Amino acid sequence: MSKMKKIFAVLISLVMVLGMCVTTFAAGATATITVGIIDEDGSEEVTMDQIVEPDTTSVKGWKFSSLAIENVFKTAFSATDANAALDLLFALAQGESVPNKYASDGTLNPSKLYGDALSKIATTTSVDSTFTVNKAGLYLINVEKEGYTFAPMVAYVRDTASGVLADASVTAKGSPDQVWKMVEAGGESVSKGDIMKFSVEHAYPFYTPTSAADDKPFVIQDTLTNATFGADPKLVVKIDDVVVHDGFNASVSPNNVLTIKFIYNHAYAGKTVKISYEAIVGEVSSTVLVSNKATSFLRKGNTEYIVNTDTVKFIINKYGEDEALLEDAEFTLYESSDTAATGFTETVINPATQEKKFLKAVNVGRTGEDGTFTFEGLDAQKTYYVQETEAPMGYSINNSYYLLSRDTTADDKSESHQLVGDTMVYTTTYTFGDFDSMSIMDTKLSSLPSTGGIGTTIFTFGGCMLMIAAAGFLFTSRKKSQKQ
Repeated sequence: MSKMKKIFAVLISLVMVLGMCVTTFAAGATATITVGIIDEDGSEEVTMDQIVEPDTTSVKGWKFSSLAIENVFKTAFSATDANAALDLLFALAQGESVPNKYASDGTLNPSKLYGDALSKIATTTSVDSTFTVNKAGLYLINVEKEGYTFAPMVAYVRDTASGVLADASVTAKGSPDQVWKMVEAGGESVSKGDIMKFSVEHAYPFYTPTSAADDKPFVIQDTLTNATFGADPKLVVKIDDVVVHDGFNASVSPNNVLTIKFIYNHAYAGKTVKISYEAIVGEVSSTVLVSNKATSFLRKGNTEYIVNTDTVKFIINKYGEDEALLEDAEFTLYESSDTAATGFTETVINPATQEKKFLKAVNVGRTGEDGTFTFEGLDAQKTYYVQETEAPMGYSINNSYYLLSRDTTADDKSESHQLVGDTMVYTTTYTFGDFDSMSIMDTKLSSLPSTGGIGTTIFTFGGCMLMIAAAGFLFTSRKKSQKQ
C-alpha cells in the first residue's frame, strides 16, 4: 500500500512539473494573431510588442518581457512583486475566464488601472493586421490611422497541453475622430431672423480607461458667424438615438460659442453622439453670410467642419412710359405662406380670380436716381411677392402683386476637405441663384380738363363787385330813410 502511495505521489509531482513546463513544449510552434480594423484600407499602421512571455524558471510559468514593463504594471496595480502583478494582468487581459474577451468583441476593459499601464507602454515592432508569433503570452497591439482614434489592445496567445499555440483574434477598438455638421433641410439659404436648425455628429472616442481625467479629452464646440444662439438654443444630446441629460457640461459664451464638454464614459465608446440646436440668423447680405464651424477636441488633436449657407438678392427697376427710369418709387417686399402663421395676413393678390395668400411685409425700398433698388439678404427657399406702395410724383401707382422667380439650375452644394496644420477641415458650401430682376412701368397722371378762360374770370369778378356796390347802396338808402 505504501508503494502505491509513493507511486501516486511521484505521478502527481510529474503532472505538476509537466504543467509548469507546458510553455517549453510549445517552443518552435507558431500562432497567428489577427487584428480586425474598421474601414481597413491598407493605410493603417499596426505595431506590437510582447509584454508577458513564458518563463520555465518561475512558479507562474510567466514573466514580464522587460524590467521596465514589469515596473509599469507593478506601479499601476500597486503590486509588491511581479507575480502579484502577473495575476492581476492575466485576469484582466483574458477577460474573466474567456481568453481575449474584451479584445475580440471590440469592447473596452473597464479597469482604469489596466488602462493606466497600457497607456504608458510604447509599441515599436511594425506588423501587418495579421501576423505570426512563436511564443505564448500577452501581446500589446496599437493601431494608428489618419482620421481615427484607437485604444490599445492586448492579445492572449495560449499554449495547449499538446504543445500547440492557439491563434488569437482581436478587434481594434476604434472610431472615426472627425466631427460632422449638417444644417436641417430648408436652412441652406437664410434671411434675417430665420431659425436655423443644426446637428453635429461624432463617434464617441475609444480611450482606454485611465485614472487621469485630462487624458480623455472629448469636447465639441460650435462657433457662429452672423448668427446667435439666443436665450434658448434648444440643445439636445443623443447617444445612439437615446437622449442623455448628463455626462456632459454645456455653455454658451458671449461671443456665440457653444461648448459641450463630455465627462468620458467608456461605456459609450464607439457609439454615435448627435447634438442638435438652433441659431437665429443676424444681418446677412450677398457679401455677409452665415458660417458655422463645429470643432472637436480629442486626444490626437482637433477636427473641424464648416457649413456656409447662402443668401440671395432681388433687383427691382422702375420706369415710365417713355422708358425713363424713375426715382423715388416705393416697393414693399412680402414673404408668402400658403397657411396662416404669426405675422402673416390673408391678402387678395389677384382681384380678378380672388386668389389669396398669407403675406408678411419683410422689407421696404425706394428706387434711387438710377431707378433701381436691390433687396438684399433673401432666402432662396422662400416665396416672395413685390408690390409698388408709392408712385413717384406725377405718376399713377401700379399696385399689383408680382411673384418673384429665379433659375434653380444655379443652385449648388460643394464639399471639400483639407489638412490645415494638424487639423482636418471639412467644408460644405451652399450657393443659390438670385431672384430674377423685375421691371415695373408707371403711367403719367392725366391733366385736369379746362373749365373757362380769362374772360369768364373778369366777368365773374365784375359781377361780384356790382353786387357788393348794390348792397352798400341799399344799406345807405335805408339809413337815410330812418333819419327822416
